Amino acid sequence: MSWDPATLDRVMCDQSSEMLLVVDPKSLHIISANRQAEVTLGYEATPLVGRAITEVESSLADIFYWEDVRMGGGSDIDNAESMYICGDGVALPVIKSIRRLRGDVDDVLVLRVRDGASLKRGEAQLAALSGQ
Repeated sequence: MSWDPATLDRVMCDQSSEMLLVVDPKSLHIISANRQAEVTLGYEATPLVGRAITEVESSLADIFYWEDVRMGGGSDIDNAESMYICGDGVALPVIKSIRRLRGDVDDVLVLRVRDGASLKRGEAQLAALSGQ
């Protein structure tokens, strides 16, 4: 089998343990999502791509951030806490980073998202082990 660059890019994204989302800053719609995002957020049966990011991100700070993006603003974000609404309606605490990638014609926003509940469990287990 020969591997073209687009296929390799998709394979690499789908092998990531982080959720990866690409958002159009004009429409605020998710235009790409890796497999980890679909599985973790429970959108395997219903499409995650095509949804507005504001249907997934639910904290008040997120709503203000995305409105700023829609108006042409919005800065990069590093390791911010947020809440994501899963396909079953459950809120999942996450840690996210956002980068704006500027293109010749259009920009996109790339979100790297980690399950905050898993991170907190790991930190608690590490603290318990170090306290022994």
